[in-house]
Amino acid sequence: MEQPVAATPSGTVTIPSTYGPPTGATFAPGQFHFAFQVGDELAVSVWKEKDLDTTQRIQRDGTISPMLMGTVPVAGKTVDQVRADLEQRYTEYLREPKVSVRVVSIHSERVFVLGEVKAPAAITLNGPTTLTQALSQAGGFNQEFADQGRVRIVRTGPDGRPTLITANVAAMLTGRTPIVQVMPGDVVYVPPTGLASWSRGLTQALGPIASIIGTAGGVVTSYAAIKALDNSND
Repeated sequence: MEQPVAATPSGTVTIPSTYGPPTGATFAPGQFHFAFQVGDELAVSVWKEKDLDTTQRIQRDGTISPMLMGTVPVAGKTVDQVRADLEQRYTEYLREPKVSVRVVSIHSERVFVLGEVKAPAAITLNGPTTLTQALSQAGGFNQEFADQGRVRIVRTGPDGRPTLITANVAAMLTGRTPIVQVMPGDVVYVPPTGLASWSRGLTQALGPIASIIGTAGGVVTSYAAIKALDNSND
């Protein structure tokens, strides 16, 4: 249930801390956070060891089974954490192993929250989730810079084409407009105030995702798609 929120004299809205990241979460402000979940698919490759390359889906127990490794727990870990763990394990068989880990597909239901929020992250949906709840799980707005009246939702339609939704979150939180529900695979982008081209900002914000996920799970990281959406009216 949505909690009442009061607007500040400047017209911005503060999301209550009770909507913040779960207790114990450790997000670095401004740094995109992605953790593997059961059902996600990842590719592992070892430099100069092609026989060890593998693509696997994370099993119900949260593990994968790379060559020589037996079962390795990966659920809840970041790409870098999985890579470091595998490199350490492969030292038993190889001298200074160099491992790369890449997300191939995403099968848990997540929303990607980027831009002027305190903790950009892949938010796991555990049932119907509003836009304000998703933003809160990403730490809430960076109050000094966030354009709360022009939050963008990039959503992939049934035909595979991206569509754009513009949401006035400040108006939602004060009851002036209906609250929007987010959908699995949505990319939520909070632009900074005064940004002339939202697509330029989104392209920059997508950088950390593109480096580890690419287009997995319907996440729109195609610069061509972003450029096409930029033709929409602001």
